Amino acid sequence: MQVTMISLDVDNWEPMVDFYTRVLGFAPIVLEPAHGYGWLDGGRITLALKKVQNFSKTTARPFSIQFKVDNIQAAINELEQKGCKFHRVELQTGEAYKVAFFTDPENNPLAIYSVDET
Repeated sequence: MQVTMISLDVDNWEPMVDFYTRVLGFAPIVLEPAHGYGWLDGGRITLALKKVQNFSKTTARPFSIQFKVDNIQAAINELEQKGCKFHRVELQTGEAYKVAFFTDPENNPLAIYSVDET
Protein backbone atom coordinates (compact mmCIF):
# COMPACT_ATOMS: atom_id res chain seq x y z
CA MET A 1 0.00 0.00 0.00
CA GLN A 2 1.25 3.49 -0.77
CA VAL A 3 -0.03 7.04 -0.48
CA THR A 4 -0.67 8.44 -3.95
CA MET A 5 -3.14 11.27 -3.34
CA ILE A 6 -3.84 13.96 -0.79
CA SER A 7 -7.25 15.63 -0.91
CA LEU A 8 -7.57 19.19 0.32
CA ASP A 9 -11.04 20.61 1.12
CA VAL A 10 -11.28 24.21 -0.08
CA ASP A 11 -13.72 27.09 0.06
CA ASN A 12 -12.75 29.08 -3.06
CA TRP A 13 -11.79 26.47 -5.61
CA GLU A 14 -10.68 28.67 -8.54
CA PRO A 15 -8.10 30.75 -6.61
CA MET A 16 -6.74 27.59 -5.05
CA VAL A 17 -6.31 25.92 -8.46
CA ASP A 18 -4.60 29.09 -9.69
CA PHE A 19 -2.21 29.12 -6.73
CA TYR A 20 -1.20 25.47 -7.02
CA THR A 21 -0.83 25.56 -10.82
CA ARG A 22 0.52 29.06 -11.53
CA VAL A 23 2.50 29.73 -8.35
CA LEU A 24 3.69 26.24 -7.36
CA GLY A 25 3.75 24.84 -10.90
CA PHE A 26 1.56 21.74 -10.50
CA ALA A 27 0.20 20.49 -13.84
CA PRO A 28 -3.56 19.84 -13.99
CA ILE A 29 -4.53 16.20 -14.46
CA VAL A 30 -8.31 16.63 -14.23
CA LEU A 31 -10.19 19.89 -13.64
CA GLU A 32 -13.97 19.93 -13.19
CA PRO A 33 -14.88 23.59 -12.46
CA ALA A 34 -18.63 22.85 -12.53
CA HIS A 35 -18.13 20.41 -9.65
CA GLY A 36 -15.32 22.29 -7.90
CA TYR A 37 -13.00 19.33 -8.14
CA GLY A 38 -9.62 18.64 -9.66
CA TRP A 39 -6.43 16.64 -9.53
CA LEU A 40 -3.02 18.26 -9.81
CA ASP A 41 0.23 16.47 -10.57
CA GLY A 42 2.54 16.78 -7.58
CA GLY A 43 5.08 14.22 -8.75
CA ARG A 44 4.70 11.03 -6.75
CA ILE A 45 1.60 12.40 -5.03
CA THR A 46 -1.52 13.76 -6.70
CA LEU A 47 -3.11 16.73 -4.95
CA ALA A 48 -6.90 16.77 -5.16
CA LEU A 49 -8.69 20.09 -4.52
CA LYS A 50 -12.33 19.67 -3.52
CA LYS A 51 -14.84 22.50 -3.04
CA VAL A 52 -16.80 21.91 0.15
CA GLN A 53 -20.19 23.48 0.81
CA ASN A 54 -20.43 25.29 4.16
CA PHE A 55 -16.66 25.22 4.49
CA SER A 56 -15.55 26.42 7.93
CA LYS A 57 -12.30 28.36 8.11
CA THR A 58 -12.28 27.83 11.87
CA THR A 59 -11.73 24.10 11.43
CA ALA A 60 -8.33 23.07 12.73
CA ARG A 61 -5.84 22.01 10.10
CA PRO A 62 -3.70 19.34 11.76
CA PHE A 63 -1.41 18.83 8.76
CA SER A 64 1.02 20.55 6.46
CA ILE A 65 2.10 19.83 2.93
CA GLN A 66 5.85 19.98 2.41
CA PHE A 67 7.59 20.13 -0.96
CA LYS A 68 11.18 19.03 -1.50
CA VAL A 69 13.30 21.43 -3.59
CA ASP A 70 16.91 21.21 -4.78
CA ASN A 71 17.88 24.78 -3.89
CA ILE A 72 15.82 26.31 -1.10
CA GLN A 73 17.06 29.89 -1.56
CA ALA A 74 16.28 29.82 -5.29
CA ALA A 75 12.82 28.37 -4.53
CA ILE A 76 12.16 31.05 -1.89
CA ASN A 77 13.15 33.79 -4.35
CA GLU A 78 10.94 32.34 -7.11
CA LEU A 79 7.91 31.93 -4.83
CA GLU A 80 8.31 35.42 -3.36
CA GLN A 81 8.31 36.83 -6.89
CA LYS A 82 4.97 35.04 -7.39
CA GLY A 83 3.51 36.62 -4.24
CA CYS A 84 4.22 34.03 -1.52
CA LYS A 85 5.06 35.38 1.90
CA PHE A 86 7.17 33.19 4.14
CA HIS A 87 6.42 33.44 7.86
CA ARG A 88 9.39 31.35 9.03
CA VAL A 89 12.62 30.50 7.25
CA GLU A 90 15.16 28.17 8.83
CA LEU A 91 18.27 28.05 6.67
CA GLN A 92 20.67 27.19 9.50
CA THR A 93 18.89 24.45 11.45
CA GLY A 94 22.04 22.71 12.63
CA GLU A 95 20.73 19.64 10.84
CA ALA A 96 21.06 18.33 7.27
CA TYR A 97 17.95 20.17 6.11
CA LYS A 98 16.69 23.71 5.50
CA VAL A 99 13.01 24.65 5.62
CA ALA A 100 10.76 27.62 4.90
CA PHE A 101 7.08 27.91 5.89
CA PHE A 102 4.24 29.70 4.09
CA THR A 103 0.51 29.26 3.44
CA ASP A 104 -1.77 28.93 0.45
CA PRO A 105 -4.65 31.40 -0.17
CA GLU A 106 -6.85 29.62 2.41
CA ASN A 107 -4.10 29.55 5.06
CA ASN A 108 -3.31 25.85 4.75
CA PRO A 109 0.21 25.33 6.11
CA LEU A 110 2.86 24.64 3.47
CA ALA A 111 6.63 24.35 3.53
CA ILE A 112 9.51 23.87 1.16
CA TYR A 113 12.63 22.04 2.29
CA SER A 114 15.97 20.89 0.98
CA VAL A 115 18.25 18.19 2.31
CA ASP A 116 22.04 18.22 2.19
CA GLU A 117 22.84 14.75 0.94
CA THR A 118 26.57 14.92 1.58
